[in-house]
Amino acid sequence: MFRENGWYRSILYAPAHRDNLEQVFANTPADVVMLDLEDGVPLADKPAARVKATALAKQDWTPLVALRVNKADSGMIPEDLECFGPGIGAVILPKAERAADLQDIDRRLTEKEKALGIEVGRTKIIGLVESCLGALEAANLARATPRLLTLGIGASDFMADIGSPVSRATLDPEALSLPRRMLVLAARAAGLSGPFDGGQFPPGRPGWGEACDMVRRIGFQGKVCFDDAQAAEANAVFSAREGEALKL
Repeated sequence: MFRENGWYRSILYAPAHRDNLEQVFANTPADVVMLDLEDGVPLADKPAARVKATALAKQDWTPLVALRVNKADSGMIPEDLECFGPGIGAVILPKAERAADLQDIDRRLTEKEKALGIEVGRTKIIGLVESCLGALEAANLARATPRLLTLGIGASDFMADIGSPVSRATLDPEALSLPRRMLVLAARAAGLSGPFDGGQFPPGRPGWGEACDMVRRIGFQGKVCFDDAQAAEANAVFSAREGEALKL
């Protein structure tokens, strides 16, 4: 589940209501699979997605499986965490803006681990920064809990928050330059490894390797991917930074 060197280069995005997820988990080259219950799952499909996530969480997987729950003020986190099981290695909190929200996830995970006989503290947390407030709070988020694996940036939502024209196919690197560096500084100052960067959609667009290398050079450890080809290339690019162990 956890990589021996603690370095995670590729995070494959997988909405939890998607079919054939067992095949995806078993065959992907990605270091992490983001099992999504949030934006990628329509409201009407969330109950079925939770059923699938619960079944997957009972199994052991080679990639680290990170369950992305809904945002802190959605009222859905208790339902989302009912999916928790020994196959979940991390929980991703989207729209992270307050250290207290990460600490709440920590408390809930402690209860779940105790109930299931899992070592307390084994499950990690990733805080996904997707707003101006989240970026300004990055230093506090990075120190919120010992469970924190690192931070990540949700590029599309961040661009929308600053009022910039955005599609998942066109993300302005200049507009993202400052928040990306803020996350790197926050993570490194807290003794964590570099953050995760958002993905580039649709898969197959040229320039993916260059996009990975750009954020690698400013201190990121990996990138969200939308297919196995992106994951394999991200692994190759970010392997140049392996050796800096995460604080686990």
